[in-house]
Amino acid sequence: MKLLIENWRRFLNESLAANLADISVSLTDKMHAQWLQSYRQENGDKPRLKPIPDNPSIEQLQDYEGVEMVDGVAHQNINQEASEIVPSLKHKLNGAPAVDYAAATKKIPVSSTIDIENLAREFHKIWEKHNDWQREGNPDLFVPYDNLPADEKLKDLVQLKVALDLQYPDNEEVQRLFNQVYENTQQ
Repeated sequence: MKLLIENWRRFLNESLAANLADISVSLTDKMHAQWLQSYRQENGDKPRLKPIPDNPSIEQLQDYEGVEMVDGVAHQNINQEASEIVPSLKHKLNGAPAVDYAAATKKIPVSSTIDIENLAREFHKIWEKHNDWQREGNPDLFVPYDNLPADEKLKDLVQLKVALDLQYPDNEEVQRLFNQVYENTQQ
């Protein structure tokens, strides 16, 4: 009996991990798509170069567009679809945070606007954790969510919406609660 319970517990843990991985991959691409849309509205086709982790050689990156060497470091323009970004860079920018976003969305079930606001706070903390490299240039973004200006809160809420749509597909109540928080934040 003990073996049966242990096997069942392992199955549940593996299923949860696989489910989180599936959500994370989808979340990664959808969050990048959301960012890309906003970036292009403000900047058009202006390149946004980011260093590629592990600094691969230019020869290793021949199948990717928007790659160039800057001071001996391989960079890629992330102003393009997620599917076109070097996997290690895509993971650094969105994949690693998406795992944490998916876990937070699973951990905090939504049944009220307070839950939406708590998730937004958690998403902001996750963003801070994965974007510490921006702290020096943007210290005003590294404050508690409640102290952010409305336009910055909306950025966290937009990413939260992507996660909620994956976690609660077609759930009108969750959509209503989210919209209420979003509209109150805009005011």
